[in-house]
Amino acid sequence: MVPEKSNSTYPVSNQIKKSDYEEISVRDIIQKFIAWKNYILRQWKIVLLAVILGATAGFFYASNKKILYVATCTFVLEDDNGGGSGGGQFAGLTSLVGINLGGGGGGGGMFQGDNLFELYRSRKMLQKTLLSPISSSKKKDLLIDRFIVLNKADYEDDDYSKLKLVKFDPSHVTSLTRLQDSVLLNVIDKVNTKHLEIFRGRTGIITVNVRSENEVFAKQFNDQIVSTVNDFYVQTKTKKALENLAILQHQTDSIRAAMHRALTGIATSIDANPNANLSRQILRVPSQGRQTDAETNKAILSELVRNLEMAKVALRKETPLIQIIDEPIYPLRIEGLSRAITATKWGVLAGVLTILILSVLLLYRKIVQEVA
Repeated sequence: MVPEKSNSTYPVSNQIKKSDYEEISVRDIIQKFIAWKNYILRQWKIVLLAVILGATAGFFYASNKKILYVATCTFVLEDDNGGGSGGGQFAGLTSLVGINLGGGGGGGGMFQGDNLFELYRSRKMLQKTLLSPISSSKKKDLLIDRFIVLNKADYEDDDYSKLKLVKFDPSHVTSLTRLQDSVLLNVIDKVNTKHLEIFRGRTGIITVNVRSENEVFAKQFNDQIVSTVNDFYVQTKTKKALENLAILQHQTDSIRAAMHRALTGIATSIDANPNANLSRQILRVPSQGRQTDAETNKAILSELVRNLEMAKVALRKETPLIQIIDEPIYPLRIEGLSRAITATKWGVLAGVLTILILSVLLLYRKIVQEVA
């Protein structure tokens, strides 16, 4: 009888089951974990000292951190940019007198999407805001003067002394010197970097935040920047429509005055010749000429009045609606670090880092022992 061959080419005694490997690996892992835990527990004084030092450092850091006041303004912007069939009808009628009411109005494409946010951060808008007077100041100081004083720590002593010598006159804000322009650019850069924030929420509500160490400055700067930008936005959007309306109004007034002069001329001719000789046609020419002028002016005036009303509708269509939802009011929201939370976070972080360092040192010592 032929003995059965084994499925393996190695002796059965030399074969080790897979489960034996798994048992050995799990056992080793558990033993190493227990050894590591015992080692960390023996070093509890070092870990505790690190936690205390970290918590203390976090507490003093939060205590010395400057408190910022946040002035928040939220508003919604409803802007009708659609030209539609109405705009085309207006353009066709007003083209007779050389007026263009179509084409989307006053710069609708200029402020699409995030371009409005860039307008808030533009040099022109921030400069106009910074050169605005402080309402509560009896000395007629400007916002830029208050900003420089509040941010004295950001400048060297020599630079701050030079800045204090630069005076901005509220009555001469349109004619600035080279030095004043340089100071303005520096301040505008700091405002954009640290103090001004603008974003649009998911619901379409636009939020403007101004942060400052001074509560009064934060609120007044927020009020001024929102008013300045929104006014500029409305004026720019309606500029073309206002110009068209002004031209139409002028032409309508001119034609109406000409028609009144023609009617007055007719009445004057009739009064001068109440019983004109019918056989002498030459006497009728002045009256007939003025009658023709009056009828022509009447027809033109009728069309101009119609177009004038259309221009008023176009102006209302181009005027965006900016509705303020919430304005900054006292007391402003305070933004700063909590001492307790900061101390806890720093303490936990210090403890974790200490345990990690101790674990690395333990591993290093074992590797050195094995090599030796």
